[in-house]
Amino acid sequence: MVVDAAAEHRFALGTLPADVALVWGRLPDGSQHPLRQAAARELDLRALRAALPRRLHVAAVHRLPAPGARTGVRGWARGILRAGVVVEVAPPDAGPRILDAVTQVAGAERLEPPLHAGAGGTVLVRARMASGARGLLRVTRAGASGDPAALAETLERLAAAGVPLAPRTLGRGVVAGASWSAEKLLPGHRPGRVTPDLVHQAARAFGRLPISDSVPTAPVEDLLGAAAALPRHAADLRRLADRLWSRLDGIPSVQRHGDLWAGNLLVDRGRLTGIVDWDAAHSHGVPGADLVQLIGTNARRRQRLPLGRAVLELPWRASTFTAATAAYWWALDVTPRRALLDIAGIAWWASEIHHTLVRFPQRRTDERWVAENVAAVLEGLERRRPDQALRRGSQRSISRRRRTFQSAASDAPLTRQK
Repeated sequence: MVVDAAAEHRFALGTLPADVALVWGRLPDGSQHPLRQAAARELDLRALRAALPRRLHVAAVHRLPAPGARTGVRGWARGILRAGVVVEVAPPDAGPRILDAVTQVAGAERLEPPLHAGAGGTVLVRARMASGARGLLRVTRAGASGDPAALAETLERLAAAGVPLAPRTLGRGVVAGASWSAEKLLPGHRPGRVTPDLVHQAARAFGRLPISDSVPTAPVEDLLGAAAALPRHAADLRRLADRLWSRLDGIPSVQRHGDLWAGNLLVDRGRLTGIVDWDAAHSHGVPGADLVQLIGTNARRRQRLPLGRAVLELPWRASTFTAATAAYWWALDVTPRRALLDIAGIAWWASEIHHTLVRFPQRRTDERWVAENVAAVLEGLERRRPDQALRRGSQRSISRRRRTFQSAASDAPLTRQK
């Protein structure tokens, strides 16, 4: 089992079967209150130890450094406070772990601790493969939200399309009810900051992702997914999805990464060497949404803003954004008009809230998070009205899709240039 401590704060250990193997813990936290987060983490760890019945014990504790921690003494201290923890709990005579069975089937000679906690209940661990390559194993219960099968399919599709800088799969399968995948580790390290040159390199790399003339449905699916998770805001989210749908005809689809920020880029001596963690990928994304996310998330982290505030700053409208991403639009042969950029910005936000709600279900009842990042954006989009045609809405519903793309004269068609 994989249990998120934040979601299952009062997990009933006494009800577990005698032969259970449990991975318990907290992901690294980007909270604005690192002291509070660190205290909660340590108190929960102590409570876990005290609550364990005699038939279970703590087999190992893995400390997870916070990603994107700043340099210097202050950054080091903040990284420790925001760190996560993964705890292996098992019977004393549990024998081999499911992870050990995966290691054998995947052709890994040895694991390289510590274990890491991925989103959706996934356990990640680096391994030295029999082929001599260094790989990353992803393991979780088959069918869980973090099942790596979909990710492996995405990486295989990218490899077939000749997309550079994405990891290559080394294998995947199911063992003892656990779904696993193995991918080759790429060279490089995560950058300390996002520079204009790094944005330019990312723009060139993303300009080589697959593109098609199909409708980019990803943002509508994300809005509807968020609506299903947030009943109080469901009507407004569905209404926005319906209006957005009427603006998508004629816009090409691109392969979306879905979680593009500095922590998912690898660099070596200033050169971009890898783009990792394609868990939120979608084959029908909106052009530019990933790059909006990269620049918007960088500004958000630098200014310590919640997602909602960062979105309402409309960073995609800045002239610096189109200048930094010019190579991307040229490669796609698409004109980055304001209407398209507004849709890309909404797509960024929709993807962020949907996947946060899926990966961290406790956010659904976190009134402050919902108010800052969902309600505030819905209200702000209506008040600021970033896209005139989107604001007006349409009589067309999601179930009555039309293939033609119509717009006001001031909002010329956003189709690919011929």
